[in-house]
Amino acid sequence: LSPILHQLVKDYPIKLEEINAETDLIDSYNVIPTVIFYKQNKEVDRFVGFRTKNDIIKYIEKYI
Repeated sequence: LSPILHQLVKDYPIKLEEINAETDLIDSYNVIPTVIFYKQNKEVDRFVGFRTKNDIIKYIEKYI
């Protein structure tokens, strides 16, 4: 998911803030990637788990 998000930051006027966990913690606690969309400092949407690049673009275009 991270490589897709990093590419989209180059293509769209968005900001990416990442919180990374150690791999062993991810495995131990079954961490699932979560992406949260903010507009004017308020959460407007989120998704949990993997999404395709095209799916993420649809989310982004909804809010820019």
